[in-house]
Amino acid sequence: MSIFPSKPDEDFKIFVYEQFSRLGKALSSPHRLILLNILCQGEHSVEALVDSTGLNVANVSRHLQMMKSVKLVKIRREGKYIFYSLADEETCLFFMEFRRFAEKHSSELHAAMNLISDKPSRIAIVNMDEMKEIIAVGSAVIIDVRPESEYKTLHLPGAISIPLDELEDRYREIPAENDVITYCRDNYCILADKAVNFLLNKGRNAKRLDIGILNWKQAGLPVETGFEEK
Repeated sequence: MSIFPSKPDEDFKIFVYEQFSRLGKALSSPHRLILLNILCQGEHSVEALVDSTGLNVANVSRHLQMMKSVKLVKIRREGKYIFYSLADEETCLFFMEFRRFAEKHSSELHAAMNLISDKPSRIAIVNMDEMKEIIAVGSAVIIDVRPESEYKTLHLPGAISIPLDELEDRYREIPAENDVITYCRDNYCILADKAVNFLLNKGRNAKRLDIGILNWKQAGLPVETGFEEK
């Protein structure tokens, strides 16, 4: 017996587009898009997502369940802890293409980026080609200011992990004579901006990379995983 008995063709079309709209609804919250961006960096516990977003546990869990219902994310349990990751690599690629589409078509987004372009951390930024040269010759210290778990999953060659919340205690580990390049999740991520501002206030010559690690990987450039030997 058909599940579309009355108007098979029309009912089928409506059914299909209802499924598309479910995905659209799952993407309709800025908090869920932020969570997707974080999960593109790798698997995170609910507690880590709470720390990264500033949302409470109940709200984070609600947003994750919404995305799980349309198979954008999946779950892993380890004892009493719950970990979330993207459903597959294609989900991250979809999210990045979705974001690129918005970047191309949103005049409001362009205006917002222009407003911050004269901030100290954005006046002098490092692009991909400049970063390739910096890595090749070792002309600067590269600091990954994301949480350590994200660094361990994937990071730029030669980068060292100094999460933003550790920078104040650890910035003296960075040789004073070296330039510093910071980076985080993407060009909207403010962790790198905060790091640059802090280092500039300490008299260091610091800049931020204008892309994220996933953009770097998508360009076919080398990446590293794990922690470097001390």
